[in-house]
Amino acid sequence: MTNILIIGKNGQIASALIENFKLEKTGFNVLVKDSSELDFSKPESLKENLKNISTSINLIINCAGYTNVDKAEDEQELCDNINHRAVKILADFKQRKHQHKSQADRVGQALKFNVQCKHKFYIAIYENGGWEQ
Repeated sequence: MTNILIIGKNGQIASALIENFKLEKTGFNVLVKDSSELDFSKPESLKENLKNISTSINLIINCAGYTNVDKAEDEQELCDNINHRAVKILADFKQRKHQHKSQADRVGQALKFNVQCKHKFYIAIYENGGWEQ
């Protein structure tokens, strides 16, 4: 079974994805987390909390992000932690969790993710140095 981690469960996109997974029989095991469980604003805390995820994760869908454009210049470090450093930590976590698999296996798992549902979602996946949509 493919295990998917969705981050940002209280946001609009993640909520729609989660609802879709509940409605459709996809065959995926979905683990959802919010900012109280994975705090993107504190990189070191995020690293520690990711270590507590015992499930082997095949795909991470990150719907979390700093979106307050009006305050972004005043809160540059917070914005950078959430939208840059945390995403790098997620990528490193995913790579470490699956370092025993071949590169072809990881690419195959990411690219085969295709949920047939009533609503179309376009999800960009960064895997092995390139973007797929």
